[in-house]
Amino acid sequence: TIPVGARGVAMGQSFTAVGDDISGLWGDPAGLGFMRSPAAFFTNVNLPLDVQYNYAGIGAPVFDGNGVVGAAFGLLSMEDMQVTTIAQPEGSAEEFSSWSTSAQASYAHNISDRFTAGASFKWAHENIFGVTSDAYQFDFGTNYHTTFAGRGIRLAFVVQNIGTNFKSEGSRLQFAARPPAFPTFPNAGNLPAEFRTEEFRPPTSLKTALAYYLLENESSTFLVNGEFAAPRNQETTFSLGGEWTQTLVPANNGGVATTVSARGGYTYQQDEEDLGEGPCCDNDVFRGLGFGAGLQFDFATFGSGFDYAYRDWGRLGGTNNFSVSVLF
Repeated sequence: TIPVGARGVAMGQSFTAVGDDISGLWGDPAGLGFMRSPAAFFTNVNLPLDVQYNYAGIGAPVFDGNGVVGAAFGLLSMEDMQVTTIAQPEGSAEEFSSWSTSAQASYAHNISDRFTAGASFKWAHENIFGVTSDAYQFDFGTNYHTTFAGRGIRLAFVVQNIGTNFKSEGSRLQFAARPPAFPTFPNAGNLPAEFRTEEFRPPTSLKTALAYYLLENESSTFLVNGEFAAPRNQETTFSLGGEWTQTLVPANNGGVATTVSARGGYTYQQDEEDLGEGPCCDNDVFRGLGFGAGLQFDFATFGSGFDYAYRDWGRLGGTNNFSVSVLF
């Protein structure tokens, strides 16, 4: 559920239809079909409470450019925390760690010169104080691109995180206990027991997005993207974002081709709209707002991109997102 890629976060997470690079590994596997050369990608998300999320991916065209294969790995980590007990509610000397990880493989195929489709297979693992859970999910996406009034237009549809349920397991769920009234075997002592956990579903989400280039020429582009998302774990969200890209140094001047981008967007969330005013909501005025910028360099043999995004989380504060990509 954590959006990956500073470009999309800066556009208020309204990015599904315009994702045409290696960051499509997370947002829409069909977006990988736009890649024309191998690429590598890394992003860091600095979340509230010093939680860090790092995500790295690679991709390359295959089948004479008709398909693209990719792989990615993500790690969510945080600092160790003190163990609390009934006797020591403020914390004991013992500490515990928590982390989550995911790995995936993706493939996108150009079905025609206007239509791409893609899929990802993902494994997710969570470990909290030795209590673990695993699940497997699929993502499916499509992207149709054509022109309208002489400018590019794209329509995307994505289903994320369809798969098996999570179920917590581990030795820490096992213990020994004796019922208060156990007359059948009075000298049996404690008996082995185990906490049974319920399964919980993955955060499946359906997304539909439409992007249109309001300006499109050799030196400048300006696109807008609208997105509708229906996640299982919260209310429906609506996003709107835009991106202005300007060529500073063209590719045919013999130097390093350079382009710069400015982005902004907003995600409207309905989950807390009826709470009203008060301590809960005073800091939520800009919740869902994102903005940022990017810089792209194209050298003779490879290219590199640097992107930054700020995301407002309301009462939780803001987060910084950094992404680096390399094209070979």
